[in-house]
Amino acid sequence: MDTMIQTSAERVKTFTAIEAKRQNKKQKSFVLSLIRFYFKHLTLFNEDFAINFATKLFKTTRRSKLKQAEIDFLASAQKFDITYKNEKLKGYSWGTDGPVILLIHGWDSKAAHFKDFVPTLLAAGYKVVAFDGPAHGNSPGKQTDMIDFGNAVEALMRETKDIKGIIAHSFGATSVIHKLAHNNNFPIEKLIAISCSFKPPGVLTRFGSFLCMNQSLISKLIKDFERKYPEASENFKNRSYVRAVKVKDILLIHDRNDQVIPFNDTYELIAAWENANFLLTENLGHKQIIKDPTIIKHVIEFIQK
Repeated sequence: MDTMIQTSAERVKTFTAIEAKRQNKKQKSFVLSLIRFYFKHLTLFNEDFAINFATKLFKTTRRSKLKQAEIDFLASAQKFDITYKNEKLKGYSWGTDGPVILLIHGWDSKAAHFKDFVPTLLAAGYKVVAFDGPAHGNSPGKQTDMIDFGNAVEALMRETKDIKGIIAHSFGATSVIHKLAHNNNFPIEKLIAISCSFKPPGVLTRFGSFLCMNQSLISKLIKDFERKYPEASENFKNRSYVRAVKVKDILLIHDRNDQVIPFNDTYELIAAWENANFLLTENLGHKQIIKDPTIIKHVIEFIQK
């Protein structure tokens, strides 16, 4: 069996990398514990204030540092700005000819996370357009929500011609679907929604559990969402909005072992969406699913049908 013999300098570098990851995990655990401690005592002091704090925290994104491969990937793109709410969101495009495929990332994500899709789409003859949504990637802002993100996607679509299809992941997919249900001015032929949730109460329940909230507080958090977004909340409850999405072909993809959004969030919607195809994957999880070569190949074939 081949073995790798490291020099002293290489061993130090390896140890430093491992220790940095350990310290980072330890730091995140400490920050989470601190937030939970603060929230627990805030709840005892003032429940309404605690709910407002939780809502603010729910809408606040976390940015991850770009990896070198992602930096190189974005360097290969043509960059442009999308005017949205008096700010400039960062847009990226690859290719010059062919129908356009939009790539819409999810929560705490960025355009660069779709880098594995782009070469295959270009080889298939498509132009690819992506962006960093509000409060994500290189775009400005600290907070966003489904309605805000969907409006930003609409701004991107207004600046993009000849859109054939949209590939959207997670929170991005939910935002896109909700937006398309309320705006039929964009003749999209193909929609691929990967690992998305159609149950805001479920997402809020998982978030509340993450903060160690009791069931009473979680219920109040959900009611607060329904009060602030009455139209969206009612639409998600009766599922009528999906039938308003005027897309020729829809492909829903979800992994059985998704630990972030349960696959049932997508599966239960199939009956309400007559023109939707469903692909259930195994052991790809929530993030790896948009990097898997088999999934990418399947998506391209679906677009080309």
